Amino acid sequence: MCFEGALQWIVEEAKRLVDRSAVKALDGTRLFRPDGGGQYNAFWTRDFCYMLEGLQGYIPHENAVQAYFFIVNRQRNDGAIPDRVELDGRPVY
Repeated sequence: MCFEGALQWIVEEAKRLVDRSAVKALDGTRLFRPDGGGQYNAFWTRDFCYMLEGLQGYIPHENAVQAYFFIVNRQRNDGAIPDRVELDGRPVY
């Protein structure tokens, strides 16, 4: 497989995994788990950032903004951002 073909395969596989990782939180927000198999039933801050950076423009803007606020609306008073947020909205620091 040539480089361009390999790169295209990686991009398509990443898109497939992002699509499979999508899940709705209890409040209806579309979130993205860090795997495509449903083993992680939480929304992980770091992995979401990687998805946004690696597949720029693939996640619809509205979904990305809503998911972003799902995280930052749970920032603690001391400034800590949750490592992950459970689908019921409970933050984990």
